[in-house]
Amino acid sequence: MEKAERACKLAGTGIIQSTLLFILVWFIKGLEYLGSRWILLGHFYGQLFYSKMIETEAKLAGLKPGMKVLHIGSGHLPLTAFCLGSWGYEVEALDNDLQAVSSGKNMIESSGLGSRIKIKQGDGTEVNCSDFDAVWISLHVFPKEEVLRRVISTLKEGGKVIYRNPRGLLKYLYPRMDSSEDMGRGSCQKMKQSMGKETVVLQKCPLGEEENPLTLCCLRKDQEGIIHYVPDNPLLAPLGLRPGKKVRVCARECFGGPVIAEVERRRVALDRLLAGEIIVKKGEPGAL
Repeated sequence: MEKAERACKLAGTGIIQSTLLFILVWFIKGLEYLGSRWILLGHFYGQLFYSKMIETEAKLAGLKPGMKVLHIGSGHLPLTAFCLGSWGYEVEALDNDLQAVSSGKNMIESSGLGSRIKIKQGDGTEVNCSDFDAVWISLHVFPKEEVLRRVISTLKEGGKVIYRNPRGLLKYLYPRMDSSEDMGRGSCQKMKQSMGKETVVLQKCPLGEEENPLTLCCLRKDQEGIIHYVPDNPLLAPLGLRPGKKVRVCARECFGGPVIAEVERRRVALDRLLAGEIIVKKGEPGAL
Protein backbone atom coordinates (compact mmCIF):
# COMPACT_ATOMS: atom_id res chain seq x y z
CA MET A 1 0.00 0.00 0.00
CA GLU A 2 2.84 2.39 0.91
CA LYS A 3 4.59 1.69 -2.37
CA ALA A 4 1.39 2.40 -4.28
CA GLU A 5 0.89 5.72 -2.46
CA ARG A 6 4.52 6.69 -3.08
CA ALA A 7 4.17 5.82 -6.77
CA CYS A 8 1.04 7.99 -7.02
CA LYS A 9 2.85 10.91 -5.37
CA LEU A 10 5.81 10.55 -7.74
CA ALA A 11 3.46 10.36 -10.71
CA GLY A 12 1.66 13.48 -9.48
CA THR A 13 4.97 15.31 -9.05
CA GLY A 14 6.02 14.26 -12.55
CA ILE A 15 2.80 15.61 -14.07
CA ILE A 16 3.17 18.94 -12.25
CA GLN A 17 6.82 19.22 -13.25
CA SER A 18 6.02 18.42 -16.90
CA THR A 19 3.19 20.97 -16.94
CA LEU A 20 5.36 23.74 -15.46
CA LEU A 21 8.17 22.92 -17.89
CA PHE A 22 5.74 23.03 -20.81
CA ILE A 23 4.44 26.46 -19.72
CA LEU A 24 7.98 27.80 -19.14
CA VAL A 25 9.27 26.58 -22.51
CA TRP A 26 6.38 28.11 -24.40
CA PHE A 27 6.74 31.39 -22.47
CA ILE A 28 10.45 31.56 -23.38
CA LYS A 29 9.69 30.63 -26.99
CA GLY A 30 7.12 33.40 -27.18
CA LEU A 31 9.51 35.93 -25.69
CA GLU A 32 12.30 34.91 -28.05
CA TYR A 33 9.93 35.01 -31.03
CA LEU A 34 9.09 38.62 -30.18
CA GLY A 35 12.80 39.33 -29.83
CA SER A 36 13.44 37.91 -33.29
CA ARG A 37 10.77 40.20 -34.76
CA TRP A 38 11.81 43.36 -32.90
CA ILE A 39 15.61 43.43 -33.13
CA LEU A 40 16.12 46.06 -30.43
CA LEU A 41 14.12 43.94 -27.98
CA GLY A 42 16.16 40.88 -28.96
CA HIS A 43 19.47 42.70 -28.45
CA PHE A 44 18.35 44.01 -25.06
CA TYR A 45 17.24 40.50 -24.00
CA GLY A 46 20.58 39.09 -25.14
CA GLN A 47 22.67 41.70 -23.33
CA LEU A 48 20.64 41.22 -20.16
CA PHE A 49 20.66 37.41 -19.96
CA TYR A 50 23.15 35.86 -22.39
CA SER A 51 26.08 37.98 -23.56
CA LYS A 52 28.19 37.77 -20.38
CA MET A 53 27.42 34.07 -19.91
CA ILE A 54 28.45 33.18 -23.48
CA GLU A 55 31.63 35.27 -23.19
CA THR A 56 32.52 33.39 -19.99
CA GLU A 57 31.80 30.02 -21.63
CA ALA A 58 34.03 30.79 -24.62
CA LYS A 59 36.85 31.84 -22.30
CA LEU A 60 36.43 28.75 -20.12
CA ALA A 61 36.60 26.54 -23.22
CA GLY A 62 39.71 28.35 -24.46
CA LEU A 63 38.15 29.28 -27.81
CA LYS A 64 39.47 31.94 -30.16
CA PRO A 65 37.78 34.04 -32.89
CA GLY A 66 37.97 32.34 -36.26
CA MET A 67 37.14 28.89 -34.89
CA LYS A 68 34.21 26.96 -36.36
CA VAL A 69 31.33 26.49 -33.91
CA LEU A 70 28.03 24.59 -34.00
CA HIS A 71 25.07 25.61 -31.82
CA ILE A 72 22.37 22.98 -31.31
CA GLY A 73 18.95 24.33 -30.26
CA SER A 74 19.28 27.90 -31.50
CA GLY A 75 15.57 28.71 -31.16
CA HIS A 76 13.66 31.74 -32.47
CA LEU A 77 16.26 34.11 -31.06
CA PRO A 78 19.73 32.56 -31.72
CA LEU A 79 21.61 34.64 -29.17
CA THR A 80 24.51 32.23 -28.68
CA ALA A 81 25.11 32.14 -32.43
CA PHE A 82 24.61 35.91 -32.67
CA CYS A 83 27.16 36.70 -29.93
CA LEU A 84 29.77 34.26 -31.26
CA GLY A 85 29.34 35.48 -34.83
CA SER A 86 29.66 39.12 -33.80
CA TRP A 87 32.93 38.23 -31.99
CA GLY A 88 34.48 36.71 -35.12
CA TYR A 89 33.59 33.01 -34.90
CA GLU A 90 32.28 31.03 -37.87
CA VAL A 91 28.93 29.70 -36.65
CA GLU A 92 26.38 27.16 -37.80
CA ALA A 93 23.14 27.04 -35.80
CA LEU A 94 20.75 24.09 -35.77
CA ASP A 95 17.12 23.72 -34.67
CA ASN A 96 14.47 21.10 -35.45
CA ASP A 97 11.65 23.70 -35.45
CA LEU A 98 11.20 25.10 -38.97
CA GLN A 99 9.47 28.24 -37.65
CA ALA A 100 12.36 28.87 -35.24
CA VAL A 101 14.83 28.47 -38.11
CA SER A 102 12.90 31.01 -40.18
CA SER A 103 12.72 33.52 -37.30
CA GLY A 104 16.41 33.03 -36.54
CA LYS A 105 17.42 33.62 -40.15
CA ASN A 106 15.46 36.89 -40.23
CA MET A 107 17.14 38.08 -37.03
CA ILE A 108 20.66 37.22 -38.27
CA GLU A 109 20.13 38.79 -41.70
CA SER A 110 18.70 41.96 -40.12
CA SER A 111 21.81 42.17 -37.95
CA GLY A 112 24.14 41.94 -40.94
CA LEU A 113 25.82 38.71 -39.78
CA GLY A 114 24.60 36.43 -42.56
CA SER A 115 28.13 35.84 -43.83
CA ARG A 116 29.32 34.48 -40.47
CA ILE A 117 26.23 32.66 -39.18
CA LYS A 118 24.28 29.96 -41.03
CA ILE A 119 21.03 28.61 -39.54
CA LYS A 120 19.67 25.25 -40.63
CA GLN A 121 16.90 22.85 -39.70
CA GLY A 122 18.21 19.59 -38.30
CA ASP A 123 18.15 17.04 -35.49
CA GLY A 124 20.87 17.05 -32.84
CA THR A 125 20.68 13.26 -32.58
CA GLU A 126 21.76 12.93 -36.22
CA VAL A 127 24.30 15.75 -36.54
CA ASN A 128 27.89 15.24 -37.71
CA CYS A 129 30.27 17.43 -35.68
CA SER A 130 33.56 16.38 -37.28
CA ASP A 131 34.13 19.78 -38.95
CA PHE A 132 33.67 21.87 -35.80
CA ASP A 133 36.11 23.06 -33.14
CA ALA A 134 33.34 23.43 -30.53
CA VAL A 135 29.66 22.57 -30.07
CA TRP A 136 27.15 24.42 -27.87
CA ILE A 137 24.07 22.51 -26.64
CA SER A 138 21.22 24.68 -25.30
CA LEU A 139 19.54 24.05 -21.96
CA HIS A 140 16.16 23.21 -23.50
CA VAL A 141 17.46 20.63 -26.02
CA PHE A 142 15.73 17.23 -25.72
CA PRO A 143 16.72 14.41 -25.51
CA LYS A 144 19.93 16.06 -24.32
CA GLU A 145 21.85 12.93 -23.28
CA GLU A 146 21.25 11.34 -26.68
CA VAL A 147 22.35 14.54 -28.40
CA LEU A 148 25.49 14.72 -26.22
CA ARG A 149 26.46 11.15 -27.07
CA ARG A 150 26.02 11.88 -30.77
CA VAL A 151 28.10 15.04 -30.52
CA ILE A 152 30.91 13.30 -28.65
CA SER A 153 30.99 10.34 -31.02
CA THR A 154 31.36 12.54 -34.12
CA LEU A 155 33.42 15.44 -32.69
CA LYS A 156 37.05 15.61 -33.75
CA GLU A 157 39.82 15.01 -31.23
CA GLY A 158 40.57 18.11 -29.16
CA GLY A 159 37.07 19.50 -29.83
CA LYS A 160 35.05 21.15 -27.06
CA VAL A 161 31.44 20.58 -25.97
CA ILE A 162 29.67 23.31 -24.00
CA TYR A 163 26.28 22.64 -22.45
CA ARG A 164 24.18 24.16 -19.67
CA ASN A 165 22.73 22.42 -16.65
CA PRO A 166 19.91 23.81 -14.49
CA ARG A 167 20.55 24.68 -10.85
CA GLY A 168 18.49 26.28 -8.10
CA LEU A 169 14.78 26.32 -8.90
CA LEU A 170 15.39 25.45 -12.55
CA LYS A 171 16.61 21.97 -11.59
CA TYR A 172 13.00 21.13 -10.67
CA LEU A 173 11.88 21.95 -14.21
CA TYR A 174 14.79 20.82 -16.38
CA PRO A 175 16.66 17.52 -15.93
CA ARG A 176 20.34 17.81 -14.98
CA MET A 177 22.87 15.97 -17.08
CA ASP A 178 26.00 14.96 -15.17
CA SER A 179 27.38 13.07 -18.13
CA SER A 180 31.05 13.94 -18.16
CA GLU A 181 31.71 10.24 -17.60
CA ASP A 182 30.12 9.56 -20.98
CA MET A 183 33.20 11.06 -22.57
CA GLY A 184 35.20 8.08 -21.41
CA ARG A 185 38.25 10.26 -22.09
CA GLY A 186 38.87 13.96 -21.85
CA SER A 187 38.59 16.79 -19.36
CA CYS A 188 35.57 18.38 -17.73
CA GLN A 189 35.18 21.89 -16.29
CA LYS A 190 32.14 23.37 -14.56
CA MET A 191 31.16 26.93 -13.67
CA LYS A 192 28.07 28.38 -12.00
CA GLN A 193 26.28 31.04 -14.01
CA SER A 194 23.51 33.50 -13.21
CA MET A 195 19.81 32.84 -13.87
CA GLY A 196 19.92 29.33 -12.38
CA LYS A 197 22.37 27.82 -14.87
CA GLU A 198 25.66 25.92 -14.72
CA THR A 199 28.05 25.69 -17.66
CA VAL A 200 29.82 22.40 -18.36
CA VAL A 201 32.77 22.30 -20.78
CA LEU A 202 34.08 18.97 -22.03
CA GLN A 203 37.17 18.45 -24.17
CA LYS A 204 37.46 15.33 -26.28
CA CYS A 205 40.99 13.97 -26.05
CA PRO A 206 42.66 11.45 -28.34
CA LEU A 207 41.68 7.79 -28.12
CA GLY A 208 44.06 4.95 -28.78
CA GLU A 209 47.17 3.38 -27.43
CA GLU A 210 48.89 4.62 -24.30
CA GLU A 211 51.58 6.39 -26.31
CA ASN A 212 49.10 8.60 -28.15
CA PRO A 213 49.52 12.30 -27.33
CA LEU A 214 47.22 14.36 -25.12
CA THR A 215 47.23 18.00 -24.11
CA LEU A 216 48.16 18.82 -20.54
CA CYS A 217 44.54 19.95 -20.05
CA CYS A 218 43.35 16.43 -20.91
CA LEU A 219 45.18 14.86 -17.97
CA ARG A 220 43.00 14.30 -14.95
CA LYS A 221 43.97 15.28 -11.41
CA ASP A 222 47.03 13.29 -10.20
CA GLN A 223 47.55 11.81 -13.68
CA GLU A 224 51.11 11.86 -15.03
CA GLY A 225 52.55 12.20 -18.50
CA ILE A 226 55.78 12.91 -20.34
CA ILE A 227 56.08 16.26 -22.09
CA HIS A 228 56.32 15.70 -25.84
CA TYR A 229 55.95 19.25 -27.18
CA VAL A 230 55.84 22.77 -25.72
CA PRO A 231 54.90 25.94 -27.63
CA ASP A 232 57.46 28.64 -28.35
CA ASN A 233 57.28 30.48 -25.03
CA PRO A 234 60.45 31.66 -23.24
CA LEU A 235 58.84 31.28 -19.81
CA LEU A 236 58.29 27.52 -20.02
CA ALA A 237 61.85 26.14 -20.12
CA PRO A 238 62.97 27.94 -16.90
CA LEU A 239 59.97 26.37 -15.16
CA GLY A 240 61.18 22.90 -16.16
CA LEU A 241 58.53 22.42 -18.84
CA ARG A 242 60.69 20.86 -21.54
CA PRO A 243 60.24 17.82 -23.81
CA GLY A 244 61.10 14.58 -22.04
CA LYS A 245 60.21 15.80 -18.54
CA LYS A 246 57.62 14.04 -16.40
CA VAL A 247 54.67 16.24 -15.42
CA ARG A 248 51.71 15.67 -13.12
CA VAL A 249 48.45 17.63 -12.89
CA CYS A 250 47.85 18.55 -9.24
CA ALA A 251 44.70 20.66 -9.54
CA ARG A 252 42.56 22.89 -11.73
CA GLU A 253 41.52 26.13 -10.11
CA CYS A 254 37.81 26.96 -10.35
CA PHE A 255 36.19 29.69 -12.47
CA GLY A 256 38.51 29.04 -15.40
CA GLY A 257 41.62 29.54 -13.30
CA PRO A 258 45.06 28.02 -13.98
CA VAL A 259 46.11 24.39 -14.16
CA ILE A 260 48.50 23.52 -11.32
CA ALA A 261 51.18 21.12 -12.57
CA GLU A 262 54.20 19.54 -10.89
CA VAL A 263 57.46 19.11 -12.77
CA GLU A 264 60.86 18.33 -11.23
CA ARG A 265 59.27 18.47 -7.73
CA ARG A 266 58.16 22.05 -8.35
CA ARG A 267 54.58 23.21 -8.76
CA VAL A 268 53.74 25.76 -11.42
CA ALA A 269 50.48 27.52 -12.34
CA LEU A 270 49.68 27.56 -16.05
CA ASP A 271 47.03 29.52 -17.90
CA ARG A 272 44.49 27.05 -19.35
CA LEU A 273 45.05 28.22 -22.91
CA LEU A 274 48.79 27.64 -22.52
CA ALA A 275 48.27 24.24 -20.83
CA GLY A 276 46.08 23.27 -23.78
CA GLU A 277 49.04 23.78 -26.14
CA ILE A 278 51.45 21.53 -24.21
CA ILE A 279 51.42 18.00 -25.65
CA VAL A 280 52.15 15.08 -23.33
CA LYS A 281 52.36 11.31 -23.70
CA LYS A 282 51.72 8.58 -21.20
CA GLY A 283 54.75 6.41 -20.46
CA GLU A 284 58.27 6.62 -19.09
CA PRO A 285 60.82 9.24 -20.20
CA GLY A 286 63.11 6.60 -21.65
CA ALA A 287 60.37 5.39 -23.98
CA LEU A 288 60.34 8.68 -25.92
